[in-house]
Amino acid sequence: MSRDGHDGIGQERDGQGKPMAWSSSKISKNVRNWNTIICLNFNANQLHKRFEKGIANQKRSLA
Repeated sequence: MSRDGHDGIGQERDGQGKPMAWSSSKISKNVRNWNTIICLNFNANQLHKRFEKGIANQKRSLA
């Protein structure tokens, strides 16, 4: 294993020699990031739907 924490297979390792992906703090950080991304996407979708509905209503009132 090289000194920069890589074991040559491309897996980063933490201090205990476990693959980094399995260290719990990293997992919870990834989960938090995913939750944030999912929330942002959901909010964007909701806004987009509301926006389209608003445009449709405007077109109807103009017609």
